[in-house]
Amino acid sequence: MSTSKQTKEEFLCPMPAINPDTGMSFLELALTNNLNNFTTHVGYINSMVVGGKIKPEQGYEEIKKLYKAMKSSRKSLKGSWF
Repeated sequence: MSTSKQTKEEFLCPMPAINPDTGMSFLELALTNNLNNFTTHVGYINSMVVGGKIKPEQGYEEIKKLYKAMKSSRKSLKGSWF
């Protein structure tokens, strides 16, 4: 039985299993990864709002920042040579 030591980041934000047979380009893989990270963080923010750790307005602002960052990343990836 082999056990691998997981970092906190790997545990909290796991990478989705990508099927290599899909023939996805690097751009599609990068966009998929960005979307996965966005949804993971939105889930955490939602949990903090529901749990009363942050106010709904603060949660909204955090999600808005994440969305803008994801959109900016998408634009920069689309404009790259990939």
